Amino acid sequence: MSTKIKIDPVNTAYEGYFSGPERGVEAGVVVVQEIYGVNNEVRRVTDHFAGAGYASLAPDLMWRSKPWLDFAYEDRDGARNVILSLDYVALVNDIVTAIECLRGKLVGAKRVGVVGLGWGGKPAIEAATRSKADASISFYPGTIDLKSLDIVTAFKGPLQFHFASKDDRTPFAFRTALRSALVDRDDSEIYIYEGAEHGFANRDRGEYGKACATTADQRQDEFLKRCLSKKDGK
Repeated sequence: MSTKIKIDPVNTAYEGYFSGPERGVEAGVVVVQEIYGVNNEVRRVTDHFAGAGYASLAPDLMWRSKPWLDFAYEDRDGARNVILSLDYVALVNDIVTAIECLRGKLVGAKRVGVVGLGWGGKPAIEAATRSKADASISFYPGTIDLKSLDIVTAFKGPLQFHFASKDDRTPFAFRTALRSALVDRDDSEIYIYEGAEHGFANRDRGEYGKACATTADQRQDEFLKRCLSKKDGK
């Protein structure tokens, strides 16, 4: 099943794209959008996780500006203007609410992972920390920088990062510092894709690199399978 759902019974305008079984699943995945909205690519990623057996939800995080905004990739400035106009704390709260939605009556998922795409990487990790999610994955999270590494280390669950080598939004110095910050964490994985550019895993962007994207998908899927599988009878 793929459909729009209401995420918060109080703020009924807050919706998301849901894909997967409504019941009978052990685990769920929350997909946190890039700045462009819950567009075709975000829905594809959500459907991909549903195909792997997860109840998957991509919340519409720009609803406080206008529900279901969908910017063209060429209109990066327009998308950024909307994102930057939003209350960041409220936005992280919205992601937490989406995680709790999968854990609650909608699905009853016992384990939930959070996947942040681009801009969504930083608020995804913050929400994962607050909600004690079971895993966090980030694809080229350009909004995390040297000054905000503590946001990453605050999350005590398994972490996985995917970076492009040719990406000035996640420069070499940052990636090196991130490795150092997580050097003692045997539950963290950092992958750098040589020759790839920011957005390489996005099928709808000109930067899409099929070989790197396929490898990243395999690593992501294996990681989630390990982290979200049934453990100790729970």
